[in-house]
Amino acid sequence: STRRGPSEKMQDGEDITRDSFDAAAAALEALLATAEFVAVDAEFTGIQLPGTVPRDHDSTQARYTKMRRVASEFSLVQLGICTFHRPPPGGGAAAGSALQARPFNFFVRRAAPRGGDKVVLDCSTAEFLRGQGIDFNRWLDHSVPYRSTADAAAAAEAVMAVTAVTPPACRCCRRASSTLRSRWPTGKRCEHTSTRSAAAGATPAPPNGGSRSCSRSAWPSSHTRRTC
Repeated sequence: STRRGPSEKMQDGEDITRDSFDAAAAALEALLATAEFVAVDAEFTGIQLPGTVPRDHDSTQARYTKMRRVASEFSLVQLGICTFHRPPPGGGAAAGSALQARPFNFFVRRAAPRGGDKVVLDCSTAEFLRGQGIDFNRWLDHSVPYRSTADAAAAAEAVMAVTAVTPPACRCCRRASSTLRSRWPTGKRCEHTSTRSAAAGATPAPPNGGSRSCSRSAWPSSHTRRTC
């Protein structure tokens, strides 16, 4: 399919995939600023688990806890966002009283780490969604990927682990980097004095105050020796 640019017009109620996401996001962002109110809905691959059936006597917290279990177990298929605007005065008999709705239906799927992208599907829910026109092939092939907060944090940590540089092993640098081991700042200097450095067997700092290489550092062979 052809990817749609941000300037291309969206049709009301159109199903949005990764190919039309840029245009839809731009249109939605423009509408949100002036919307009278916004409604949000979601379709999941299931809506009930044992013990989660809503009861009339449920408190708000109890109802939320039940629905949170359901949302955590099943996969998000479609996210619907609808903006409502009041027509400007002079726009006809309905002006000022009717609201204009502009729905956006985003096909979305979790971009989970490899091995963690399982889909739990309730058959009765799947039958209902198919009856409402949901195309599961389109969902699997063209959904807009998203990450949960936990997945995003794990991905960031993985990147940091790959790109992290082992900090120097001299005492003052090791102490300073105890909480920043994966983010050692380039060009950070030791707090050694020349006397202490010489006593420790390190190369004394140059007389002009410039930085020196830490002779006791444990740099991997794949990294260039840094100054500390």
